[in-house]
Amino acid sequence: MGTIDLKAYLAKLKKNWLIIALCCVIGLSAAYIYSSSFVEPMYSSSVKMSVKETDWSDGGVSVTGIQVSSQMIDNCFVVLEDKVTFEKVATVVNEELGTKYSPGQIRGWVSYSRVGETIYFRVTATTPDAELSAVVCNAVIAVAPELIVKYVANIPVVPLDDATPNYAPVSPNTRRNMILGFMLALVACCGVLFLDVYFDNTVNDEEKLKERFDLSVIGVVPHYEPHGQHFGYVK
Repeated sequence: MGTIDLKAYLAKLKKNWLIIALCCVIGLSAAYIYSSSFVEPMYSSSVKMSVKETDWSDGGVSVTGIQVSSQMIDNCFVVLEDKVTFEKVATVVNEELGTKYSPGQIRGWVSYSRVGETIYFRVTATTPDAELSAVVCNAVIAVAPELIVKYVANIPVVPLDDATPNYAPVSPNTRRNMILGFMLALVACCGVLFLDVYFDNTVNDEEKLKERFDLSVIGVVPHYEPHGQHFGYVK
C-alpha cells in the first residue's frame, strides 16, 4: 500500500471495461433525464440600442462624439439597473400581459452588455417563456430613453428594432450536460478502480514478496483451480 502499480491498474481497467462502459451509459442517461425532465427551459430575446452623441459642425458624427457615446453607455447601465427602471418595466409588462410579475423578478431576467467599443449596447431578457422574454425586452427599451434623458444626459437612445420571440430554448444545454455526465461517470469509475489497486496489499508474485518483506523465495507450490492456476509461496 502507498504506491501504484501502473501495470496492475491498466489490467484492472481492462478487466472491468464492461462495468466502466455501463457506468458511462448510466451517466449519459441520468444527465439526459435530468435535463429533459427536471430543468425548466429558458428562452431569450435581445435587442440592440444606440447611444448617439453627435457633432453637427461638420455635417456628421465626429470621432469625439463616438467616444463620448461609448463612455455614456456605462452611465446608462447604472440607470437601467436601478430599481426605478424595473418598477416601470414591471408596470408595462403586467399591463400588457395581465400578470403580476414583481420588479425584482423581472430584474433577474434582464441583462445588459456592450457591443464592442461601439455606440451600441444589447438588452437581453431570459425567461421561462419565449413571448414573455420578448415583451420584457421591449418594455425595457420603451422606458429606457426617458430615464436616460432624466438621469444621465439629454442624448438620443434609440432601439434598432423590436425584440421578437425566440422559441429555441437557450437552456438547459442537454448535449453539454450529457457530456458532463459521461465524463463524471468515467472519472468516478476509474477513480474507484484506482483506489482499489492503490490500497491492494495482497502479494501475487515473487517479486512483490521480495520487495515487501525482503525475503528470498525457496520454492513455489502450485495451487490448481478449475478456471486457472494460482500460486502460494513457501518461505
